[in-house]
Amino acid sequence: MISPSPPLGSGDRSAARSGVPDTAVRPAGRLAELPARVALVIVWSSGFLSGTLGLRYAAPYTFAALRFAVAGLVLLAVAGLRRQRLPRGRRLLHLAVAGVLVQAVQFSSIYAGMDLGVPSGPAALIIGLYPLTAALLAVPLLHERISAGQLLGLVLGLGGLALATAGTLLAHRVRH
Repeated sequence: MISPSPPLGSGDRSAARSGVPDTAVRPAGRLAELPARVALVIVWSSGFLSGTLGLRYAAPYTFAALRFAVAGLVLLAVAGLRRQRLPRGRRLLHLAVAGVLVQAVQFSSIYAGMDLGVPSGPAALIIGLYPLTAALLAVPLLHERISAGQLLGLVLGLGGLALATAGTLLAHRVRH
């Protein structure tokens, strides 16, 4: 029988085993990482604005490839400045496959939909529901536990998503 996993970020998983430091073990590090986290939210959420503008000048898959190439170069530069070791071997392969599936396929598909006329609001709604869907599927399928903090984050994210997309969704509904 598979035992349930500890809540993500609980510190129960060793950094040595995963190769990724657990920020939950270093509470003081959270405040120091705040600017990077804010930058991530701003850059990630700009994907729909950049998609709307970029699709005027490039095909969806070309635009997605260019966007991720630029993001990759920025991440390599940041890793170089921070003198971080890059993953190698199986870990690199795992991260590459996950990155392609989670980001490239996801955004390429959204950009293709936007190119076919799907407004950015419904596109953002679809993408915004991914974390909630993943969390809801992880409980029965992977026996994951969702901590109270994670649940609060999911609820706040869903609320923010509702606020961010309500205007666009209502305007789209009124037109049809």
